[in-house]
Parts: sequence; C-alpha cells; structure tokens
Amino acid sequence: MTDPREKDAGGRLQLPPMPVVGEEGYSAYLLGEYYGEAIPNLVFRLKDGSRVAKAYHWLGEVEYLPGFGVRLVFPDGVVTIRGRNLLGMFTAVSQHAVRVVWEADRATSFLVPESEPLVEAIERTPPRG
Repeated sequence: MTDPREKDAGGRLQLPPMPVVGEEGYSAYLLGEYYGEAIPNLVFRLKDGSRVAKAYHWLGEVEYLPGFGVRLVFPDGVVTIRGRNLLGMFTAVSQHAVRVVWEADRATSFLVPESEPLVEAIERTPPRG
C-alpha cells in the first residue's frame, strides 16, 4: 500500500501549506462537529506545521486578556495564545468545545480581515515554581 501524500526529494512527507482565508481556509479555531460533542484533546496547530495536543481534563484555568489573547494553564505549563478577536475562542475553550487552535503564518495573517479572529502566536512555557 502506498502513501498518496506528496514527498520531497529526500522521501520525507511534505507538510501541507497553510490555506488561504475563506470557507475552506484558515480559521483561528475549529469547533466540535455538534453541540455537546465530547472533545478529549485541544490540538494546537503551529505555523511550522507541527502540532501539540493537550488533554482537556488537565486544563486548569482559562484567562482572556483583552487586546492580547488567551492563557491556558495546564499542570505541565502554560499555553499563551496571542492574537485578536479571541473572546469567542476563550468562551468556546472554557466550554471544552474547541478541537483545534490554529496559528497563522505571516502571509495568512495579512489575508484575515481585521474583524475576524486571528491567532498570531502560540507560546508554551513551563510551570512556575
């Protein structure tokens, strides 16, 4: 059975490019399929194509910082999501309704209208103390 995904000259799988903004394109966060769906993990999709998943049951505190973004506190560290128009994401994360938080690359960030949510950076730091 062969893998249908494209590979680079070295035989490594290529990461898909960040999509453009639109109906099938970039979204700062992706919600569950239906209301009440049990979503076990919150996935952070970084601009370099890597992904990190954190279990919702370890999420201790969610803090909305107007004009800055959202802080998520886990036992193994803090995830800071910087961006704009993220109040809706804060509400959805606090209700465990977000599947994916998606960090936009520079080119994509220019395409997102000012009125839409945009995740400019996702930063992970170890716990204090």
